[in-house]
Amino acid sequence: MKICYIELGTNEPTDNNLSLARYYLSSAFDDIQFSTIYATQSVDFIISCTFYNQTARIVTDLPKEIILQKLKAIEKRLGRMPEDKKIGIVKIDIDLLTYDGEVLKVNDWKREYVCQGVMELS
Repeated sequence: MKICYIELGTNEPTDNNLSLARYYLSSAFDDIQFSTIYATQSVDFIISCTFYNQTARIVTDLPKEIILQKLKAIEKRLGRMPEDKKIGIVKIDIDLLTYDGEVLKVNDWKREYVCQGVMELS
């Protein structure tokens, strides 16, 4: 079994997208835990806004490619459009941070809320 960390984020003003993402992730992965939700200010983004971020930890035997496919399918189901980010909208962003110890999103680990979420779930 492999331990993987996932980061969820949205700049939608309600918790609805994170709630739905948690629901779909819980349906897709049997062994999943979620951290506290962290409200943060945008960094290097087209507009200044509040983001809501949460970390998830999954234990799975699925290949990395299948996990990534599941995450992208959930984003699509929640209405994420590639062009939205260009106009300051992030309905939902779900990234695979690590796969069985392999760091996939190096720059994300520089964000305090990512480290806090992972530490909370470790």
